[in-house]
Amino acid sequence: MPQTAERYKNRGLDAKDKDFFLSSLKSNARIGSSKIQPLNRLLIKSVDRINCWQIVDGKVFGGSYDGTILIWDIDSGTELKTLEGHTASVTCLQVAYGKVFSASRDNTIRIWDIDSGEELNALEGHTKGTIRIWDIDSGEELQVLVGHTGPVTCLQVADGKIFSGSYDGTIRIWDIDSGEELQVLVGHTGPVTCLQVADGKLFSASHDNTIRVWDIDSGEELKVLKGHTGLVTCLRVAYGKLFSGSWDKTIRVWDIDSGKELKVLKSEDWVNCLQVVMERFSADPVTERSGYGISIQEKRSG
Repeated sequence: MPQTAERYKNRGLDAKDKDFFLSSLKSNARIGSSKIQPLNRLLIKSVDRINCWQIVDGKVFGGSYDGTILIWDIDSGTELKTLEGHTASVTCLQVAYGKVFSASRDNTIRIWDIDSGEELNALEGHTKGTIRIWDIDSGEELQVLVGHTGPVTCLQVADGKIFSGSYDGTIRIWDIDSGEELQVLVGHTGPVTCLQVADGKLFSASHDNTIRVWDIDSGEELKVLKGHTGLVTCLRVAYGKLFSGSWDKTIRVWDIDSGKELKVLKSEDWVNCLQVVMERFSADPVTERSGYGISIQEKRSG
C-alpha cells in the first residue's frame, strides 16, 4: 500500500508542465492548474486542519485533526461522506482495494468501505517504535518489527524491503519476509519525517531542514540537499524530479540525479503534504488541459 518506485517512473516531462497537489496547515482548499497563478476555484471548505490526503478515482480523501476522514468529489468539491470513528487526529491515509486505511494518534488503524462508508475493522496493538504487518482481509497481526527508539513517522515498501523513518533520527531497512533488520542509516540530526524510494535511491527528509539521498543497496549517503529553511515535511518523486514541501512555506523541485534545485514554489503557509499527479482531459479536440493543483489554507481570525 505505501507508494513505491513503480508509481514514479521518469516520463521525460518538464517539471514546469506538471501539476501538483499540496497541503499546508490550513483549512480552505482551492483547485486550479499549477500553471495558473493564483489558484482559481474554491474546492473544499473544511472546518478543521487536514493532516493528510489521497486522490483516487476522482475523489479527495482527507484525514483531519478532529479525527474524521472526509471524502470530496474532485470536480464539484461536494463533500460526499464523513467517516467517524477515530478518537484523535488522523495522521495518514492509504486508499486501495475499494477501502480506506487510516491511522491515528489514538494508536489504531481503521479500515473503511469506500462505497458505504462503513467501518470494517479497527486494528489495535501499536506501541512506540514498532512496525506492524497486518493481513488486510482478516486484520490478523502477522509480524512486529522492533528496533527504533522513537515513534515511527513514515514507511515505504519496495523491492521486498521496508524502509522506516523515526523520531530517533534513523532510517531502518527491513526484510519484508523475515522481518530482519538489514541496515540502519544514520545522518540526519533531527527526526525523520518522510521517505521516498525511486531509481535505486532512498530520499529522506527531516526536522534538520535537509533532504538526504542514499544508495538502497549499500546504505551509502550520496547527497545532502540544502535549501529549505524550515523542517521538511513531505517528499514526492515524479517525472525524474524530487518535490519537497516545508514549513518554510515553499515547495522545492530538485533534479533527481544531480540534486540541483530547479525551482522554488511559494505557499501562503506551512506545507504539510503534497502529491504529484498527471490527469489529462481531452474532450476538446483542440486543447488539452492537464492536471489539477490543490492547496489547503488555514482561515485565520482577525
